[in-house]
Amino acid sequence: MLDIVDGWDRALLDAIVAHRVPWLDGFTYSVGRAGISPTAAVVGLALAVAFVVLTRAWRPALAVVGAVVVAEVGVGVLKEVIARPRPDAALQLLEGSGYAFPSTHAAFTSAASAALVVVLAGRSRRLARWTAVVLALACVTVAAMMVYLGSHWASDALAGWLIGVPIGVVAGRLGRRGARPSDPVGAGGEPHAHGPGGDERAQVTGPEGEDPCGHAGHHVDPAADPVDFWDGLYGAGEQVWSGRVNPILATVAAGLPPGRALDVGAGEGADSVWLAGRGWDVTAVDISATALARADRAAAAAGVADRVHTRRVDLARELPRGPFDLVSAQFFQSPLDLPRDRVLRDLAGELAPGGRLLVVDHGTVPPWGQGHHDLPTVEQTVATVGLDPDAFDVERADTRARLVTGPDGQEAEILDNVVLARRHVAGSSGPQA
Repeated sequence: MLDIVDGWDRALLDAIVAHRVPWLDGFTYSVGRAGISPTAAVVGLALAVAFVVLTRAWRPALAVVGAVVVAEVGVGVLKEVIARPRPDAALQLLEGSGYAFPSTHAAFTSAASAALVVVLAGRSRRLARWTAVVLALACVTVAAMMVYLGSHWASDALAGWLIGVPIGVVAGRLGRRGARPSDPVGAGGEPHAHGPGGDERAQVTGPEGEDPCGHAGHHVDPAADPVDFWDGLYGAGEQVWSGRVNPILATVAAGLPPGRALDVGAGEGADSVWLAGRGWDVTAVDISATALARADRAAAAAGVADRVHTRRVDLARELPRGPFDLVSAQFFQSPLDLPRDRVLRDLAGELAPGGRLLVVDHGTVPPWGQGHHDLPTVEQTVATVGLDPDAFDVERADTRARLVTGPDGQEAEILDNVVLARRHVAGSSGPQA
């Protein structure tokens, strides 16, 4: 097998040498020399440092650097073990040092590229796809140039890719797993229609009550694509929320007879699974397909898959149709553009007679929270949602205090706003039992 590969390598390089042209020789030689010079390493390190300083996203940067280091070390060891000679000096336009197999350039460029793409996928899959195309072309170009220059055999480059890509994928996943939602690449944000919050937060991404709007001082473009934003949040880790039901929902729903429920921004499905376990038939909506896949798995694990129906919905554009006996909107707040008040008002219109709308908001954030804090008061929520008093009774409009723990173990008390409204039964008005 090795003889066959060696034969192919020699035949390909002989064909390349026979068709070399002076202008391409000079171009590839110049680029090749620049790529192996200390200046290239200095520039790369400077760019990495600048990225960390500007974005404070040191974990993703460390993942990319780590991928390069592991790839270079691993390839260095393999070269000494395999000890494959480089092409004959007469075939080389740019003389390489040491053994040929695998190609160090192919390994570290593919490792860095794969790590960067995986990290970017945690923020924007669209950006990650375009980056993958560009970097794949760059990796192929680098490898092709090294073969054209006679510094490597073609199979050296292929082996380098086979080593570098898996290393980069693993490093990228570790970089994403380490990223908290407050990191830019982690695409962190507050819970809202497309992701639950409050007490459902998991320690894997931050303590309960962590600033839902905070991004460690990083700006979030309100016009950003919501699918990319929220898929980025859920793609940043194996689990984002704690898997526990939001306590106010549990308190309210415990006193209600089971019926049809709508879980707005179901996320990974903790609220939906809890409701289904108590006899409710739940429609769980979220904009993130990644989150809903986890909700499906959670429902199946709890044995309530037949009562939890997930749907990917952008609530700014489409509403699920009722009638529902309960519409639960836990922490329906977002750093992105979202017609929150209109959506809540329209969802209230999908309630069955006697059905209830439960809205729980972040009323305050802890002292360590950063980011925008334009949070409505409970009175503002009631006023801006604008439920028709001839059709709805506001049964509850108050705040609930809870103790939260910060990233360094500090504790603080924050407030949640709670609004509970009940739709009138046909032919009646005023408070209903």
